[in-house]
Amino acid sequence: MNKPKIVDLTRTAPSSSTIHFLRAEVPSPLSPFVRVYYNYKGHDEKFALRLDVDKQVFLDDLGNKEDDNFIREAAPKIVDQLSKYHTDVS
Repeated sequence: MNKPKIVDLTRTAPSSSTIHFLRAEVPSPLSPFVRVYYNYKGHDEKFALRLDVDKQVFLDDLGNKEDDNFIREAAPKIVDQLSKYHTDVS
């Protein structure tokens, strides 16, 4: 099994006052899903958000309307960042 590709997002992904994207884990160039690790309100989260790169949407929400709107808007921008690591990115 191949090791996942880790992509640093700290300087390139959008961020808000409560959310900072840290890194993406691309399990395979052919997988439609990527794990995106993030810092939420100053704490690195243990679990990642699941990103569907084909649909350019996060499959998870944070339970807060403002933060959910932010990650919804950030998803296509993160997919753009990952396009050189992922062969199926639209």
